Amino acid sequence: SRRRKDCRLRGRRRYPRTAGRDALSRPPGTFYADAARPDDSGDGLSWATAKRTLQGFTLSGGATDSVNLENENNRGGGVYVPEMTYTPQILDCVITNCASVRGGGTHAGTLRRCVLRDNYAANNSSAIRGSVAYDCLISHNRFETVNGSACGWAWLYSCTVANNAPARSGDNAAFYNCILTDPSISGRHFDCCLSGGTVTPVTNDACFADAPLFVDAAAGDFRLAAGSPCIDRANRAHVPEPFGTDVKGVQAYL
Repeated sequence: SRRRKDCRLRGRRRYPRTAGRDALSRPPGTFYADAARPDDSGDGLSWATAKRTLQGFTLSGGATDSVNLENENNRGGGVYVPEMTYTPQILDCVITNCASVRGGGTHAGTLRRCVLRDNYAANNSSAIRGSVAYDCLISHNRFETVNGSACGWAWLYSCTVANNAPARSGDNAAFYNCILTDPSISGRHFDCCLSGGTVTPVTNDACFADAPLFVDAAAGDFRLAAGSPCIDRANRAHVPEPFGTDVKGVQAYL
């Protein structure tokens, strides 16, 4: 696997959000990892079929094509992995200010201990689409359509999904031991804090709706404060590494 640390990767494209509104600027200097897309012209990162590990990066300013054709050219503004491919590992990364039609932050792949914030999707899945995510913080991502959300068609374990806009945490996604401060649409929820509620849920198993009590959500501090009802509420069956670390590097014991 390849591992790189302490680097900042930026895209170079200009992605119009909506007519009449400011576009997201893409400064020069695109990075490619075995890029094999037909456009090959400014996405954040691309994997073809190779097994790869990316660790310790800040990925900022990536963008895809803005044409809504539902293909690989408009998915995964920051990280693109082919559909239903989860071998590539994105570890300890910050993915921010990336844009796409679908999957503003990432498309497919597996994320661990990542932060996804301030990403944008013109259609849906402003943070992640079709990815598997463990111990990630997903906040302040945004989308335009009424049917969008921060996380779409994804599987999330021990993640905090908070303060995304408009206020929708996920659609058609599965959440395990997660904290969701905004509504989840048509989702599967297991042992989660659903303070934002759900709409037409497929499954709500051992979930609760109490406020999670963050240290200072307004300042972006989503650690759990003393007295939070989420402390010691995780189901160990959904924790692949119960004595690993969370996004802050703190031991994630139960």
